[in-house]
Amino acid sequence: MIIDMLYNDSPSSANELARASSFYYHMTRYRQYRELCVTISATTNEVAFQNRLAVMEEEGLFPAIRRLKVRIRATDKQKCTTSMIEFLGKMMTLRDLEWRYATKIKMATCVPHQLISLLQSRPQVRLHAGVSPSSVRHPRSEHDFEYNLYRLEELKNLRSFQIRFAYRKPKTCELILPCVKRVMMSCPNLRKLKIDIQQRWRDNDRLAHYYAGLGFVDGERLPALEELHLGHYEFGHDADEWPLLGRCIGYPGNGDEMAYWAETFDWSMLRRVHMGRVQFAVKIAPKLISLQEVSVDNVAQGWRVFFQSLPVALRIIKVPSFDIIDLETLTKHGRCLKKLDLAHSYYKSSRALDASSLLTIREECPRIRDLALDLDRAGEWPYEMLDILTGFPQLQNLTIRLDSGTPERMIQPYVTYSAVCHLFSYFRSQRSLAMKPLRQLTINTGSFHYHQWDRSLRKWTRDLAITFSCRMSGAGDDDNGNGSLNVRCQHLSEEENQQLARSTSDSNLSIDSNKKLRVVQQGPTACEWQ
Repeated sequence: MIIDMLYNDSPSSANELARASSFYYHMTRYRQYRELCVTISATTNEVAFQNRLAVMEEEGLFPAIRRLKVRIRATDKQKCTTSMIEFLGKMMTLRDLEWRYATKIKMATCVPHQLISLLQSRPQVRLHAGVSPSSVRHPRSEHDFEYNLYRLEELKNLRSFQIRFAYRKPKTCELILPCVKRVMMSCPNLRKLKIDIQQRWRDNDRLAHYYAGLGFVDGERLPALEELHLGHYEFGHDADEWPLLGRCIGYPGNGDEMAYWAETFDWSMLRRVHMGRVQFAVKIAPKLISLQEVSVDNVAQGWRVFFQSLPVALRIIKVPSFDIIDLETLTKHGRCLKKLDLAHSYYKSSRALDASSLLTIREECPRIRDLALDLDRAGEWPYEMLDILTGFPQLQNLTIRLDSGTPERMIQPYVTYSAVCHLFSYFRSQRSLAMKPLRQLTINTGSFHYHQWDRSLRKWTRDLAITFSCRMSGAGDDDNGNGSLNVRCQHLSEEENQQLARSTSDSNLSIDSNKKLRVVQQGPTACEWQ
């Protein structure tokens, strides 16, 4: 329990404790295996893989594993997969198993029957599985899909499931989705669902926009979900006189599929939701009596109505911009709000948060621990906004997004390594010692005016995108000033980060490496983009 508390509150202190003695080293290593990720790829040595599992068993690390993620990236490593399943039977404290295949793997290999047999004897293990292979674009026969999915039907272990693919013709969905539907309806403990089904844009003929959905009708419904991620999904209609509007026609039920979902499904247990369709979100909003977290990734009109219609206060709000949620609606969730992300997607806000609004958020939302937002600067650093941010009493993780501007008009001062060090030092110096110390500051910089489809600026935008992470290394929980400043660029290697730190302390040391490294040190000077 003590090791857990150290890892949660101060990972660096836990690492220091591991060096104290062999006993604490073993305890710390035991804690590190609480969550384990295993990857089986084409380069995996089968003998070495089996030996590694055997060593873990000999060292008594299996009882430490609570959550295991298995990633299969090659089908010719059957011995590794078999060994993994055999050792799974010895992990008696395992609670969550996430089993995923790479998108290039055929659907017929999704969940091995040996694994299903093992899970049926271990009802306490929760399975997280899904279907997202590229092979669905070229289905060979209906048997290929049945072979993969029928094993999951009525499986009590299935806790979360994701269906994610892009198709060419609706015929593909006619083969896949009935199988998926049976799985989702027959697994009583299914609580998390992710749906992302879309037609490839090159094959999207608006005149032949026929229904390619799940087709719930006549009282059919999903189990009561706790988490829903609804990305691309075209709700259908039984008929439409205007197919040019792009609406899906051919829904087997009566009327509108969106209305059927909203009225028939049980939404009372839903706690987390990620929505792409604002119309559907508005329809179910009054029924979300257990909702705690909302994530939105677009700026469609109507999201403000959704947030205003919610019957409960939220703990987590993630939106791409302050544009889609007004201050009054946001502060409605104030006393419960612990995480606020106002820069959740690659989108340039047209209305940046001003100092007055930020001060209101600080006063009305005193329990915020994680905060992400855009800050404007015009010739100088936004010290007024930083001063307000230092006053959030519970703030532990802060993410700031600073726009770099356009090729014709770059915004200064540039966000460089030395500038980030200065901003982090300034923030810490202004923050009261009576408040909880800031655990991590993340600064994202780049040009947020252009999107992926702008080919002429795609490379320019990619080169400019830089993320810095700042924290104190070797400092205790009280953050009394001990420890050293640790600033890393996530786009550079460890060696490049060390070189960058040395060049900052020694002005005579030059950097003659890649463009990204020069941009991190000097900023996007004009010569970089000629």
